[in-house]
Amino acid sequence: MKNLFLISILLSFNAFSINLSGCWKSESGSATYDLTIHEMNHTLSGSYCFINANGNRIDCDKDSSLIDGSVSNGIGVISFGGGGKGQLSYDNNYLTLKIIDPKPFEDFNMHLPTEIILSKSDKCKK
Repeated sequence: MKNLFLISILLSFNAFSINLSGCWKSESGSATYDLTIHEMNHTLSGSYCFINANGNRIDCDKDSSLIDGSVSNGIGVISFGGGGKGQLSYDNNYLTLKIIDPKPFEDFNMHLPTEIILSKSDKCKK
C-alpha cells in the first residue's frame, strides 16, 4: 500500500514537469502564429513567426524574431526579440500564450490577440 501511494505521488510530480520544447502553431482565417521553443534547466529560448492581417503584417525574421525567457511552476515568461512580453501555460495538450506587453507589435502596426491557443506541430518554421 505504501508503494502504491509513493508511486502516485511521484507520477503527480511528473505531471507538473511538462517540457514546453517543440513547435507550436495556431491558425485562423487571417493569421498564423508559430513558436519554436527550447527548454533547458528552466530557461526558454527559440523563435516566433507571427503573420496576421491576411499576410499584410509579418514578423518572422530568423535573426531577430527570437524569444527568451524562463519557466517556473509550469508557467513560462518570454520576451520577443528583447521587447514585449508573453506568458505561456500548458493545459490539455495546448499551449496558451497571453500577450502581457504588446507594445513592440503595436509599434509595427501588428495587433495581436491578447490570448493565442497553440497546438503541437510536427513542423517548425525555418
